[in-house]
Amino acid sequence: SYTGSWWGTAGEKRWSSKAPQRESWQQQRYDAWSAATAAKLQCQFFIGIEEDNKFKVTRKVLGPHGRHMKSIAEASGAKLRLRGRGSGFLEGPEQQESADELMLCVSTTDQAGYDEATRLVRELLERVYEEYRSFCRKSGRP
Repeated sequence: SYTGSWWGTAGEKRWSSKAPQRESWQQQRYDAWSAATAAKLQCQFFIGIEEDNKFKVTRKVLGPHGRHMKSIAEASGAKLRLRGRGSGFLEGPEQQESADELMLCVSTTDQAGYDEATRLVRELLERVYEEYRSFCRKSGRP
């Protein structure tokens, strides 16, 4: 079963949801500084469920016609990008899908938008995990 908890030091908060023998997803916040732009708040949610043709986790995260991502972006002003294995997102000059674990990347320039986006993403992912647990029970997966 999956469980979650907050951890980290003052000024740094991380959410962790544990699956048997590994973290199913975690949020890591870090500031990216550029000489040309102001600080950008960014985080990555590692999904922890491999894409397959039966559960289709990518579709569950994106929502019908990208509706989940659009609603989070509109509510928070954040930019969201699903990338990694199974995402369908092609990167770099080679236009290849990343071999990294499937993750949802979030970025914004203001703290209020960051807080709202990460809250909404956590809620979305908890719903996806509940659907996945149900799917696993019905299909006899561990």
